Amino acid sequence: GTPRICQFPGAIFEDFRKDGTGMPESGVGLPGDLPGIDLKAVLKQVRGDTNLLRMMLEYFLKSYEHAGAEIGTLLEQGNLQDARKLTHTIKGVSGNLYAVPLFTAARDLDTALREERREEIQFLLKVFASELTQLNDALKTLNPDEELSGGANEDADLSQVGEIMKEMTDLLKKNRLRGWRLLDPLLN
Repeated sequence: GTPRICQFPGAIFEDFRKDGTGMPESGVGLPGDLPGIDLKAVLKQVRGDTNLLRMMLEYFLKSYEHAGAEIGTLLEQGNLQDARKLTHTIKGVSGNLYAVPLFTAARDLDTALREERREEIQFLLKVFASELTQLNDALKTLNPDEELSGGANEDADLSQVGEIMKEMTDLLKKNRLRGWRLLDPLLN
C-alpha cells in the first residue's frame, strides 16, 4: 500500500462512497500514471477535483523547479538555516501532493541539515535533486492548454492556490483541521 505520509482528517476528505465506488481511478485530463506521484491518493485528497490538482502541480513546478540548485547555493554560502527551511517546505508540499520519492528524499535531507550531519548532506542533496528533477520532468509532460473537466472552481487562480498551500502546510504541521478548510474557496 501507499505509505502514510501525513494523517489527513477523514471527516473532511472522506471517500465519495463508503463502498469505494465513485472515486476516479485517475484524473480526467490527467495521465493514468504520473511518475513520482501517487495519483489515486492525491485525487482522493482533493475529492477528485482535477482542476485543483492541476493548479497545485503547476504551482509546485513554478515555485520549486530549481530548488535543488537553490539549496546547493545556500549550502555553498554556509546558509544551513535557509537551506533547511526550503528543504522543509518542499518536504511538506511534496507530502501533501503524495510525491512519495521526493518526500522521502526531502525528509532525509531535512534531517541531515537539522542534525548538521555534514558528511551526508552532499550525497542526500544529490538524491533530493534527482528526485526533484524526475518529478519536474513528469510535471512538464502535462499539457497546460488541455481543458480539464470535473473541477469545482475553474476561476481559482494559481496565486490563490500557492497562498493556500503555504498556509495549509503551516497549519498541518501544527495538526490543525483549519488547514483543510482553506481549500473551500477553491472547491466551491
